[in-house]
Amino acid sequence: MSIRGKIIGYYTITLVIVIVFFMILSTFTIRAYLYDEVKSDLYEEARLTSMFLKDSIESLSDKDINIVDVLIETRQKATTYKLDSVMGYVIYSRLNKEVVSSSKYIPKLAFPYITNSINNENKEISFTVDDEQYFGVLYLVTNDEFEEKFPILARRSKMSFYLLVYVSNNSVNLLVREIVKKQLFIMIMAIVIMLIVGVFIANSITKPLRKLGKQASKIAKREYEPIIGLPKKHEIGQLVSSINKMIDELKQYDESQKRFLQNASHELKTPLMSIKGYAEGMIDGVVNVSKENLTIIIEESERLKKIVEGISLLSRIETKNDYFSFKKMYINDVVINAIDKAKGIATNKNKQLIFSSHTEAICLIDDNQFVQALINIYGNCLRYATREINTIITEENKQVIITIYDDGPGFNENDIPHVFERFYKGLGGQNGIGLAITQSIIISHQGTIRVSNNKEGGAKYIITLPIVYN
Repeated sequence: MSIRGKIIGYYTITLVIVIVFFMILSTFTIRAYLYDEVKSDLYEEARLTSMFLKDSIESLSDKDINIVDVLIETRQKATTYKLDSVMGYVIYSRLNKEVVSSSKYIPKLAFPYITNSINNENKEISFTVDDEQYFGVLYLVTNDEFEEKFPILARRSKMSFYLLVYVSNNSVNLLVREIVKKQLFIMIMAIVIMLIVGVFIANSITKPLRKLGKQASKIAKREYEPIIGLPKKHEIGQLVSSINKMIDELKQYDESQKRFLQNASHELKTPLMSIKGYAEGMIDGVVNVSKENLTIIIEESERLKKIVEGISLLSRIETKNDYFSFKKMYINDVVINAIDKAKGIATNKNKQLIFSSHTEAICLIDDNQFVQALINIYGNCLRYATREINTIITEENKQVIITIYDDGPGFNENDIPHVFERFYKGLGGQNGIGLAITQSIIISHQGTIRVSNNKEGGAKYIITLPIVYN
């Protein structure tokens, strides 16, 4: 399944679960709320009817209590939700603790429920008649004049007059279902709208990913074109920026590899052609088999050997993680060791190696490899320096900075961006692989190296290494 399909699928499932949970919760909440509201309305209806009865019987002479049913029929219903409520009176014997009489609107089957509610001093009542459930409220009517009008209530100490107003549970349930149906319709519409929004969101997320996928396919074909037309903000923008940076680095790496192969083939071809030419000349009798000519063959072979060894060393440095053996060492000791190894060449060329340090920092160093990297730099400096090569070690921002500079002519400005490229040779260069090896060694030490020209003249090499202990 595609990412777009998964996003829409998970989004839909989550949405349905939330909606179903909300519907169940809201149904119970609405049901409980409506029952509370209906009970409150029923109680208010009973209270208003009680007041109406008290006002109405003042003009009546002593009559049968059934006249109350006639008065109740003229009452004004107080239910907010227009439910079909039923009201009647109940006469309760406090002596016998039972219902002794009621209006025609009160079913006889409800008497036990009414008695139980009154005995338990519960104003609310629920009862079942003919498999149909009802609920309502009991309201105690107390008024001396009202009770004196009816003989059955004359013995006030033993009889109580209640109004019972009730409704069918089905009527409330129908009201709940109507509200839930409307709510369900709203929820379905909300789901449709939210699904449309979800599809839009999924497309907005996956569209850039699809474009990135196409770009990745182009990269696999070595088509290094930057990604354009995608948002530059948020995580997608950061991803696009990272991929564009990767594309640029891959393009540069690919170009450097091409140049490497071209330069390597040229560097290897030259000594091979020289060796082949002398060998064929000797076979054909054109070139004498002399010590001088054989020496040239040996020198070209040595040159070829150095090139191959350099390529092999560079390959091992860049591909083998276990090639280095790091240990904590004073940086001053490592640099002094490299200077001591280069002093012989410097003495032969009447040039000085000057050293100064302003730190006692300790770094993680592979002594042999790092010394070789420094010797490559000193070799370049000794080739071009006039009188001296200076080495200064300082410390800044938890890093050691090794600055090596000479008093020679310096770099050609056009050569500076390419000095660390394999087989790139500036004016007077040899095989063009020494500084490439140096850079790889320093990078393997988590360090950096860059070159520039001194303002006073001469080439400058700046190496930085992280300090592990000072």
